[in-house]
Amino acid sequence: MKKFKVSLLAVAAIFLGICGSAFTNPGTPDASGKPLDGWFIYNGGDISDPLNYTYSGTVAQCNASVRFCAMKGNQQPSPNQSRPTLESLDAASSASNEFTNQVADLVIFKP
Repeated sequence: MKKFKVSLLAVAAIFLGICGSAFTNPGTPDASGKPLDGWFIYNGGDISDPLNYTYSGTVAQCNASVRFCAMKGNQQPSPNQSRPTLESLDAASSASNEFTNQVADLVIFKP
């Protein structure tokens, strides 16, 4: 009977863990915690400067001549909505080892 109680507790713990994770967004690298707005195409130049990115929407259409192509993040408030926030840029840079590694659904490279 004691084994049944332990198993029941384990099942309950797993169930609570799954339910708790259903309400988090593991793909949100921005410190604000809001869902990411979309893709930003890297135009060349200083990779850490938001001015060197252009908002692309929900699809990253890579046509850049550089290896690193695009990152996913949040838009800056008006009037710079076509640029990523510094928080998104920093998070994507950290996750990809300063844009040297591709990260699924966050940082992509031109094939």
